[in-house]
Amino acid sequence: MNTHFLMPENNKITDPSTLYGPDNQTYITIRLVHGGKFTSRAGFGGKMYAPRNIAYREFVNISLFSRELLQQIITRLGYKEQGFFYRKDRNEGMDYGMHCMKDVFDFQEFHANVYPSNYNMMYTFYVETGTPTISVSYPMSLRYASPDKIRSMLIGFVYEKPLCTLEESSLYLLSKYGVEIPYAKIIPGLKLARTEVGYFYD
Repeated sequence: MNTHFLMPENNKITDPSTLYGPDNQTYITIRLVHGGKFTSRAGFGGKMYAPRNIAYREFVNISLFSRELLQQIITRLGYKEQGFFYRKDRNEGMDYGMHCMKDVFDFQEFHANVYPSNYNMMYTFYVETGTPTISVSYPMSLRYASPDKIRSMLIGFVYEKPLCTLEESSLYLLSKYGVEIPYAKIIPGLKLARTEVGYFYD
């Protein structure tokens, strides 16, 4: 495995909380896993990424962080093809938790989830070039949809069935959009939809 340091002159990564200071709300550190593909582990099941090389980029301004910046990084690493960039849900494995960062909306969602308390962190992204092995489809990104997006997806259903349960809402989203969205993502969106239709409950 090769490790590339794109910013630090001493080829060492500094802990973000030390590098940026306690009041940082501007910068993050990016850890890029590249050079491989997602594949099944022979005899074990489940996905893995192999082979893997690591590249780091410090002092990434969160307001300027974009797919174009990630593409610039891998171009500097020597890749000539378009890259596909994935972020893994911390609560999921690679089989179901890989989210493709394919457009501006995905990065807006990422920005919105970097709370001030989480600025001094290192964020990992996986790279595939050529033909991707993981779906880059719209349903995959719905697992990371904002509460307002979930509200817009549920509003018609809630109008028709204002007493719908969380489980019923989940099954509706699964049947309509073909993806199982975590309950934790559905709850705030469902509350917004119920508020919009004027249905309040404890």
